Amino acid sequence: MNTFLTIIILMVIFNAMVSFIPFMMPRAKAELLLPYQLWINTLLVFMLILPNSVGNFKLFFTPSKN
Repeated sequence: MNTFLTIIILMVIFNAMVSFIPFMMPRAKAELLLPYQLWINTLLVFMLILPNSVGNFKLFFTPSKN
């Protein structure tokens, strides 16, 4: 639950910062900011969805008993 809440807060803060950029710098083009915003949102969603541990690969590399 802690990571879920942390990632949601990070998404809200990051999206708020990106949405304030056009007000602070009116000459900044939205087509330059949007890909970065989407990529970081995608990474945060992947951090939320994907597991933190990796699989046990010892099963694949054990010597066969022939």
